[in-house]
Amino acid sequence: LQPGQKVLDIGCGWGGTARFMAEGYGVEVVGITVSQAQAELARKHCAGLPVEILLKDYRDLEGRFDRVVSIGMFEHVGPKNYRTYFRKVAELLKEDGVFLLHTIGGNTPSVKTDPWIERYIFPNGVIPSAQQITAAYEGCFVLEDWHNFGTHYDKTLMAWQENFAKAWPELKQSYDERFRRMWNYYLTSCAASFRARDNQLWQVVLSKNGIVALPSGVQYRVIDEGEGSRPGMESTVKVHYRGSKIDGLEFDSSFARGVPEEFTVNAVLKGWQEVLPLMKTGATWQV
Repeated sequence: LQPGQKVLDIGCGWGGTARFMAEGYGVEVVGITVSQAQAELARKHCAGLPVEILLKDYRDLEGRFDRVVSIGMFEHVGPKNYRTYFRKVAELLKEDGVFLLHTIGGNTPSVKTDPWIERYIFPNGVIPSAQQITAAYEGCFVLEDWHNFGTHYDKTLMAWQENFAKAWPELKQSYDERFRRMWNYYLTSCAASFRARDNQLWQVVLSKNGIVALPSGVQYRVIDEGEGSRPGMESTVKVHYRGSKIDGLEFDSSFARGVPEEFTVNAVLKGWQEVLPLMKTGATWQV
């Protein structure tokens, strides 16, 4: 994330992630949810920040975003809508954008969930498999990274159960004993499913065209140092990349789409033999 970017949070919940991104990274966030209660509380949590919370179905949203994130919402999309979901995200994401999908996952494909969970906790929820996810995004995205945090979710659920038990003396003013038993069973049985490795927790990073990193150790030649340029000052420098040309790609500061044969950068000149870009790459370009 970079300051000034526009980020979409699909299934923003109570606004925690939107607030975290806006406060920590200086981005503008649009969060969407189909829950009136979530929307109202999320707006309170994000008051005074560049965050807009919309009560809207993702399929009805329009616009273009630098980044898209979806945490714990995909489990409620359903297999028949997976393809529609990824196509819509691709439509909303800029060409050099990145999409992070955070979802619980199963070891085998499924079209239904556990009957008890279906009745009491997540009606119409379905846990996707890796096969279902990859088949649904093929042709829309390039896979950049896939992490599994399933064993950590066991610990998370047990921490939630511990917090629930500590808070019960206050909560019991609003909830009955039947709810206490139900919620304890939900948290501990789900923790068991992750401990047994029957359920997983995935974070999948997808791009529309593939992220091409700037090659290291290649040589560059200054074409135009910029009017009035001198060592130690910031200047616009046009350089020529002497590696293999990456056809059809446009250069930008995120390097998300690679490097063409010739491009312009804002740089600090450290003598006429080095260009140090003001982009957070840690790289020194020899020219």
